[in-house]
Amino acid sequence: MAAVEPKAAAGTMAATRWGMVAIVVAAGIAAATPLGKVPPVLPEILAEFDHDKIVGGWIASILHVAAAAIGIVVGSAADAWGHRRMLAFGIVCVGGGSLAGAFADSAAMLLVTRFVEGIGFVTTVVGAPSLIAEACKSDAHRNIALGIWGAYFPIGWGLMALSVPLFPAAAGWRVLWLFGASIMAVVLIVIVVGVRPDPSGAARRRARASPAEIRAAALMPGPWLLGLAFAMFTIQWVGLMTWLPTYFLETAQFSRTGAAIATALVVMLETVGNVAAGWLLAKGFARWRLIAIALGSMGVLSFLILSTGLPGFVKIVCAGVFSAVGGMVPSAVLAAGPVHAPAPHLIGTVNGVLVQGSNIGNLIGPPALAAAVVLLGGWTEAGWATLIAGGVGVLVALAVRAIERETSR
Repeated sequence: MAAVEPKAAAGTMAATRWGMVAIVVAAGIAAATPLGKVPPVLPEILAEFDHDKIVGGWIASILHVAAAAIGIVVGSAADAWGHRRMLAFGIVCVGGGSLAGAFADSAAMLLVTRFVEGIGFVTTVVGAPSLIAEACKSDAHRNIALGIWGAYFPIGWGLMALSVPLFPAAAGWRVLWLFGASIMAVVLIVIVVGVRPDPSGAARRRARASPAEIRAAALMPGPWLLGLAFAMFTIQWVGLMTWLPTYFLETAQFSRTGAAIATALVVMLETVGNVAAGWLLAKGFARWRLIAIALGSMGVLSFLILSTGLPGFVKIVCAGVFSAVGGMVPSAVLAAGPVHAPAPHLIGTVNGVLVQGSNIGNLIGPPALAAAVVLLGGWTEAGWATLIAGGVGVLVALAVRAIERETSR
């Protein structure tokens, strides 16, 4: 049963620690930058190591293997060990993996370093929402802050993709890995200096999660359904965004820079949906309805992008709408962590379930879309895969509606 949320006490609205929220969001953005550095240079990587699109899909998505496998474990560890420590540890792993990847001499070695980055990614993003919830002193502020938090993914991805034209093509893809490692070093310093415990001492008095409590929270159906909805989102969004530069290069004769910029702008449009969902949730709009509208629309739009003969400009517009509308899903799902957690000290465990679902989709999306292109004969047939994911997502949203209505009684 979901915890009943306490009403905000009078006079607490001004006590929300927005500075800490900003630092935690910045850390999430930094942790997401490894996602954006691969798609624009994927053709170069595959040419250097002489592999096909399916291997390229795994290079893009193996970062999510750790999160798909151990999201719950990491969430439980964050509840027990401390979310600030996990945030800093995650940034160290992302930076170390990026630095090592710059010197990879084979696709296998690059895959290993991407896996290390993935450990850092999941460690960062599982603990962050708990720190944000701790910093917010009202339910309305929390919904808005977690809506903003949902934008970490597209902003990190988009900013890194936009940085590609800053480096000459002759410098090669490895310079992006070195650039990413330098970003992590700066962010780590900011976290150490700027992320502090609640000055009221509430964080120190917070109960520690027992194994029995963690097990009970991990088995609740609501978070798993929301995690499945998140997976249906990431299968579509990450799958399409990973291959969009290649798609533009192969079907619309874009240049390397043009494809990178177009994709980065499409990716960053997701933030529109992220912020809109936070605002709508604060106004009382039903979570399940946001998820259903977004996932259904994504399925239709991705089918139009891949499976029709629309002009290139129209496809870019469709991709932008796809990203913006889809952005409502991460914010709607991540804002559910504090709602579905049986107690505040179990938010990390519930977030672990949500992030695990998300990253199962992240892991499946790029290679699945690549396999559809290779096995079905081209981009045109691949749109059916994302359309099916959208339909499944609508059904999951209806199940979320039933769960949240039951737990609210």
